[in-house]
Amino acid sequence: MISVTARPANLTVVAALALLGAGAVLGAIELGVLDSSGHIAAGFMPFVAGGAMLVLALIDLVHQARHVPGARAVDDLLFEQLIDGRPDTTDQLQVVSDIDIFGRDQRARNRQLAKIIVALVLCVALIPLLGLLASLGLLMAFAAIAVEHRSVVLSLVITAVTLAALYLIFAVLLSIPLPGGILGGLLS
Repeated sequence: MISVTARPANLTVVAALALLGAGAVLGAIELGVLDSSGHIAAGFMPFVAGGAMLVLALIDLVHQARHVPGARAVDDLLFEQLIDGRPDTTDQLQVVSDIDIFGRDQRARNRQLAKIIVALVLCVALIPLLGLLASLGLLMAFAAIAVEHRSVVLSLVITAVTLAALYLIFAVLLSIPLPGGILGGLLS
């Protein structure tokens, strides 16, 4: 395994995700994680998701900060011990290109990541206006259609089925009130 140095862009993205997670936690606390009788309130799921995002991003930040550029991975040392005394055949290896199995280069993958991060921030910002399910539906549809270039009809069907399942599980079966936003308040 070849060690990869932590680039400033990686640290910036992970720090932004940590801040986004912290913002979700604060917003969830404002919504109320538990109601007065101790039951789950509208802010419970955003609290859990934001908390998980915050913790995982902080773990990644610590991992990247501890990484010593130029350090050799344990796998490299084990590999060298395994091949010790065997002839060097590295000249027979093929050069690996930057293209992934979907035909995207690193620049295209970076653009996709940027689109998803912007869409996620917009999704969170739209929750007070549109509600949780509508915002997540827009995020899913955008990710499938605009980022992954999937079929529009199939993407919309999958989005609708997923939102129906989320509503059934959380609102109906678990009786968790989902944030409806201003639009949800007008429709009720």
